Amino acid sequence: MMEPWGDYPDLAEIPENAVPGPELTLFVEERGHGPGYVADFLYKAADLPVTVHGILANQGSGLGLIELELWRPGWGYWDDWGDFVGPPEEDAVVAVSAPITSDVLRRIPLGQIVARAQAELADQSWKEEGVTVLGRSRAAGSDLAPASLQALENANALAQPAQRGRPPLDGELLHVVAHAHLREAINGPGLHRRLANLFNRPEPTIKDWIKAARDHDYLSPAIPGRRGRRPRPAPHSP
Repeated sequence: MMEPWGDYPDLAEIPENAVPGPELTLFVEERGHGPGYVADFLYKAADLPVTVHGILANQGSGLGLIELELWRPGWGYWDDWGDFVGPPEEDAVVAVSAPITSDVLRRIPLGQIVARAQAELADQSWKEEGVTVLGRSRAAGSDLAPASLQALENANALAQPAQRGRPPLDGELLHVVAHAHLREAINGPGLHRRLANLFNRPEPTIKDWIKAARDHDYLSPAIPGRRGRRPRPAPHSP
């Protein structure tokens, strides 16, 4: 979403002494990193001796950074499948001797990265323009696998700018929450954690939704030692 030569639409006119700008690439994984996961990012800049990888999430207070990794030429890493990913051949001979200093950390524009990522992820133009799927060509809309489509929809929703106050919850959502609550309650302890994973939201949000479902009569009031057992019929669309 940030191209190193984005200031030069005509690549043939790049001056000899031009320095590439920063590069920011976003990845939305089908397998998220827990409730509130939004996306991964990679950031590179000519004045940084490292590539920055991070995980963006919304855990109830807006989009933020929950994990940060710094990679240097010559380093490798273990991916989610347990395979070691080494450096490109042209970087393999680069010696890494200088430490990562506090000055390097200060030069990583985390605020700008989060702001640009939020603006991009909240935009749903990918539905028409498509996204790049690893190992495939660009795909859009119904061409995407259901898991990919759900991951992108979650990213869109969670990256929306925070609003003052809480908007009223949709009746259809409360109906779905009520039935999920009843379905999961029989499985014992860990109800809120399971619902948080199911809806990709933090546990405090799930607790608010359950309270709202009870307040609006989508669940019967809680009775000590028992779960609410009376879901309200689904709302009818006009």
